[in-house]
Amino acid sequence: LPCWAPPDLQRWLAYARKEQYSRVPIVKVADEMLQVLEAAAGSLGPACLCHFDLLPDNFVRKNSPSGGGECVWLVDFEYAAVGQPLMDVAILSMGASLDAHGERVLLQAYLAAPLTEEVERRFRALKVLASLRETLWGVVAEQS
Repeated sequence: LPCWAPPDLQRWLAYARKEQYSRVPIVKVADEMLQVLEAAAGSLGPACLCHFDLLPDNFVRKNSPSGGGECVWLVDFEYAAVGQPLMDVAILSMGASLDAHGERVLLQAYLAAPLTEEVERRFRALKVLASLRETLWGVVAEQS
């Protein structure tokens, strides 16, 4: 089923359940939580290739070899998959520790449209999904 959550979230959740991670209580309620967050995030847009680890450390700036200024490369595509690009924006916002103003500027630039309360509400749900993903990554990465 199409969803907002990155595909690895379900994989890590399944692993945590299989290994009976009792110290991670969110595992028990994750399915219900995901349903609530998916509903709050709203309808899906067109899917495309997403990075799903769009953190500031994955942007590399370097002078252009031809001397034409700076180039920016995006690296670390380990978690790339087809998904909803606004999730990448949520992950970037969190990874860059943007404050509310910075987040609105990023969202407005990405959407190329004025923000509405509805868009901001949906985006907050995406940030919770991204936080859940990061939490499970932290738990699973240390154990697997």
